[in-house]
Amino acid sequence: MERIDLKNLGSVARFTAIHARGDELWLGVAGEGILRYGLKDNVVRRRSIEQGLADNNVTCFAEEADGTMWIGTQNGVSAFDGTNFVSFTQAKSR
Repeated sequence: MERIDLKNLGSVARFTAIHARGDELWLGVAGEGILRYGLKDNVVRRRSIEQGLADNNVTCFAEEADGTMWIGTQNGVSAFDGTNFVSFTQAKSR
C-alpha cells in the first residue's frame, strides 16, 4: 500500500468509478488502480496490480454484506477481503 498526495495527481487523473464505504471513498483511477481516501485521517492509499488487483483500469465497485469488495477492471474482476485481493482474469480462467 502506497500513501500518496492528491495534489500529485494534478488535472490528468480520470476517475472511472466511485464507491463510499464507511469512512472511506474508493476511487477508480484510469491506469492507476484504486485510491482509498480516508475521510477521517485525510490520507490517500493506493492499491494496484502490485498488490494483486486484476488491472489498473477500474470500471466499477460492488460491496457484499460480509464486506467483500468486488472490483471490476478492464482485465477481469478482483475480490478484496480487507487485506488481500483474489483476482479472476481471462488468462487465469483458461
